[in-house]
Order: sequence, then C-alpha cells, then structure tokens
Amino acid sequence: AELFISSNISVGNKNYIYYENTQTLSDKTSFFPTYEELEDVDQSLSTFYLQTKNNIIKFDFDLQYTELFNSNEYDFYAMTVDKNDNVLFNALRNSDGKAVFGLIDSSGTISIINDTFNKRAYCLEFL
Repeated sequence: AELFISSNISVGNKNYIYYENTQTLSDKTSFFPTYEELEDVDQSLSTFYLQTKNNIIKFDFDLQYTELFNSNEYDFYAMTVDKNDNVLFNALRNSDGKAVFGLIDSSGTISIINDTFNKRAYCLEFL
C-alpha cells in the first residue's frame, strides 16, 4: 500500500493522513508534522523516521507510529538510521544546554553516547 501524506489536508491544527489502500482519511495522527516542520527523514529496511525540532517519530510500513520523544527535552540537529533500526542523533539537551550524541536502539532504548563536546554535527553516518 502506498501512503500519501499531505499538509494540504488540515482542519484547524489537525493534520490528516490519506491511506490509498482503503481510501480513508485518518485524524488519529494529529502529531504528524507538516512539511514545514520536518527537518529530516530517514529510513531503515522497514521503517521511516521523521525528525522535527523536538521529536523523532518512528513510522512503519504497517502505518503504526511511535513518538520516540514526547517532550521538549531535546532540540535535534541531525539524525541517521541504519538498516537495523538504530537511530544515531545529535541534539541540544534543553535541561542543561549540552550538545549530545545519542543512540536509540531498535527496541527504543535511548542512550547518550557523548555529552562532553561543544561542536555541532552536520552529517551523521553509521560506519
């Protein structure tokens, strides 16, 4: 099934997803960022990851989603995803103002790898 996402389909502050396979419109995804809010999109073999300023959303091909961050805990600069659904990210941690490198493994566990540097990462890549 193909998935069409349109920022043009909105009422008030809610965004909608159109599912081509069932030809239905769903309002269950008001979390879904508009095109203007998206900062990065990456994918693994089975999942899309959408990055906004304050959230990373895991969105699989079965049309299920998980918000990996549901607060303004981080301001994300960059992210990358490997084929095994591990997400590497660079962000500003708002609680203490530190720039951090972090990893979200395929089970959703978040680990901060490094929070002692003062440089911003512009390109992340799994090696």
